[in-house]
Amino acid sequence: PRHQSGAALSPGWLKLKSGLAEIEFYQGARVLIEGPAAFELLNSGEATCTLGKLMAQVPPQARGFRINTPKGSVVDVGTEFGLNLNADAAEVHVFKGEVEMTPNGGAKQSLKEGEAMAFADPARPVTADAAVFASLTGLGQRTAASMRSQLEHWQQAGIAWNNEPTLRLRLDFQDTDEVRALQNHALNRAGVPDASIVGCTWTEGRWPGKRALEFRTVSDRVRLSVPGSFPSLSMAAWVRVSGLDRSFNSLFMCEGWSNRKVHWQITREGKVRLGVAGDGKAKHADYDTPTFFTPERFGRWTHLVVVFDSQSKQVRHYANGELIAKLPMRDTAPINLGVAELGNWNNPGQGSTAIRNLSGAIDEFSLYARALSDDEVAGLAK
Repeated sequence: PRHQSGAALSPGWLKLKSGLAEIEFYQGARVLIEGPAAFELLNSGEATCTLGKLMAQVPPQARGFRINTPKGSVVDVGTEFGLNLNADAAEVHVFKGEVEMTPNGGAKQSLKEGEAMAFADPARPVTADAAVFASLTGLGQRTAASMRSQLEHWQQAGIAWNNEPTLRLRLDFQDTDEVRALQNHALNRAGVPDASIVGCTWTEGRWPGKRALEFRTVSDRVRLSVPGSFPSLSMAAWVRVSGLDRSFNSLFMCEGWSNRKVHWQITREGKVRLGVAGDGKAKHADYDTPTFFTPERFGRWTHLVVVFDSQSKQVRHYANGELIAKLPMRDTAPINLGVAELGNWNNPGQGSTAIRNLSGAIDEFSLYARALSDDEVAGLAK
């Protein structure tokens, strides 16, 4: 499976084709791996590596951290070492502190700071060579450069997205503090005005330099107006969920609940739901995903898309570019939006469960007057 930055990892294999991955273990050890690599997480203090190059930093609280290899094991007794399984002899290099190295079928060997040894020749210690692991250093600087590159790519891609013929609303959240509004960048907006900010506080978005709005209180919301009737519709948002404090947690909610209006929200159980109101003759319909927002997903940026596709008679939910639910549509009548809100709900005195404000942040929102394809959704999530 694909893993996002900051995601919690379960025991199992992590395989890298290329690049770098940093893993923090619950006991405190930190391992930086260079691909191609094969790394198996066993528990909070032990792993197996069968391919690749890594560096491990082990604080006193994680003393005893262990890495198994096809040629033996390494147990850290406090601090920093490198393991190179790309070398023919499989080498261990100690940069700080001490490790215990045990070759398969051999005796335990102690290696101290500045020493290195190959599993194939434990009788011949050599000097640790930091140059062997130079490609693993400077991760912070490379991460910052990558983030700058992603922001620039997103800014360039936005020029093409804004010109899409069926795009009715695109908020990029790069607006200034002084203007309590979010500009609608869609060039074919068809009468959809800019959005207004009520409450909310500005915060950092997906990357440094990317802005977002934080929703914390029952007053925080972004007010929208989307006139017209839509036989098909797609909505996309980048969302960081802090918690699911209420029965329903708003993403995009039409004002009130009648006449084919829609409610896009997250349930307390972590399911993403598109609710579509009836037209007076039919009952409303809820289209839910399986539970998606579990606690380990809180605090991480997630790309969500919902597609109301009357042609295929489906409602489709996506997360991070991947389809997570495809549901048969009960009623293909066009949907109506009108006044709506991001992150909250204005309930004009009807129905129950009126408090539905989001606890989290949003840093981009788009609305299309058609059904997006799987490939188009994946492209938006990149």
